[in-house]
Amino acid sequence: MIEFIYFICIFMCIIGSVIEKQIPLFKILLLVLIAYLIGRAPETPDTYNYYFRYINAPFLVGEGSYEEGYDLLQRIGHVFSLDYIEFRYITSFLAIFLVDKVVNKLSVRASYLFLLFYCLFFIFIDTEQIRSYLAFCLVITGFYYLAFSEIKTRKIVFVCFVLAASTIHVSMFAYLPLLLISFKNKRLIVKCVAVVTLFSCIFIFMFGNNLGFIKSLMELATENSDRLSQYGASKVRFGFLYPVMAHVLSLSIVLYLNNMRKESDSIHFKNTVELMLIVNLISFIYFPLYMFNLQFFRLGRGIMMINFVFLSYLIVNSSLKSHRFYFLIFGSFLIQFLLFYYTFFVGEHVEDIIVPFFNVKNIIDTYG
Repeated sequence: MIEFIYFICIFMCIIGSVIEKQIPLFKILLLVLIAYLIGRAPETPDTYNYYFRYINAPFLVGEGSYEEGYDLLQRIGHVFSLDYIEFRYITSFLAIFLVDKVVNKLSVRASYLFLLFYCLFFIFIDTEQIRSYLAFCLVITGFYYLAFSEIKTRKIVFVCFVLAASTIHVSMFAYLPLLLISFKNKRLIVKCVAVVTLFSCIFIFMFGNNLGFIKSLMELATENSDRLSQYGASKVRFGFLYPVMAHVLSLSIVLYLNNMRKESDSIHFKNTVELMLIVNLISFIYFPLYMFNLQFFRLGRGIMMINFVFLSYLIVNSSLKSHRFYFLIFGSFLIQFLLFYYTFFVGEHVEDIIVPFFNVKNIIDTYG
């Protein structure tokens, strides 16, 4: 049953990305199915915690609870007498609808291709990390206004979306550096990012990645120090090279596209590639965090999702020569493969995330 719904979603994404005529009801149905897959709460490790926290949400306000924004959502769910599955269905649909709305503004066909990329990788991890999913949907919406909107207050709008997202998951604060894409002197910004990243990586590599003062700074950032301290609990040596490879591959594709900008007459193509390039260069600032603990790669996954918004737009809207067009498609799916392989096979999460995702049982079936 779940496998059938999943492959129906894949099929609908492919159909929507190739046909010119768009049917609003078709898109709504697709979003409902995707929200169902995310919201059905399969029996994964994090889902157990979220389920019991939701049940006890009215009694956990304050110490020991989640961030205020997520707590508020849970309390609203209880006000409307929603069980946990219903709560996830509704919030999952609103989040994916919000993201689709902004991608759809770039290109209708690109929005379907983006949803295809989403279903091939991101949906699995988002089903497990529901708070990160809800929060990042706000970040990517704010990023749209920062990158593509003409309004004068776009920087403020982006910051407001990031701050709102951080009330659902505090790690969203880490996306504030994306604000740098709106600055004029981009070369200076890239140089500063490169210097800071290089010296931070060298420092962590030489003196150890379980640095007490880093954890102290993180604890000062939030009252929930117990949860955040887990990020520094395990040591990383060379495992960070996996996410770095995904970043480097993504950057290589962007540099390839950047070399083609002179050949293109499309202003949209040139601007999109330039924007994608600066986002990927700024994202190198997260590399030291990967060396500290690989759980921080969730930040990198967010950058990759933004990349797939760009790639989806470029694939369906650029008039590339056939060999370059197929190279772009191949590179996009290769990035997906690396992300999938690293997250689920290297990270050993096939049994606790992928298998439960396709299992018809959900958390309420077990704990009702």
